[in-house]
Amino acid sequence: MAYSLTSPSFVFRMLNGKILIKRSFCFLSYHSDLQLFVKVMTVVNVTIVFFAQARELSKVKSTTVQLPQTLFGHDLRSMLIDQFNLLSIGNIFILAVNESYISDDLQITLREKDTVAVIPPISGG
Repeated sequence: MAYSLTSPSFVFRMLNGKILIKRSFCFLSYHSDLQLFVKVMTVVNVTIVFFAQARELSKVKSTTVQLPQTLFGHDLRSMLIDQFNLLSIGNIFILAVNESYISDDLQITLREKDTVAVIPPISGG
């Protein structure tokens, strides 16, 4: 096969060397009839802001990361848990995109320079 997937620039090249999409995630899958299916996902730069215990666990106040442009809330949660050591609060923190809360089953479309907030439960009086 003459297909290649390069990293970290996430460039998918076809046989003739033509670049399909730069800065994208590419997923390849083969089926029994030997057809090649390609799903290309564009990535965007997003600011992640951590509050309270999430800030303590991640050891950063905010950071910029590249995320797929379209994903579900539960996928975003999983990525943040893995990348920022949030396992101990993984099932209880709230996510907000541009100050709007999102649920795990919601499909979201991120844009360049969006802000994602990681908000753990806060108690007190």
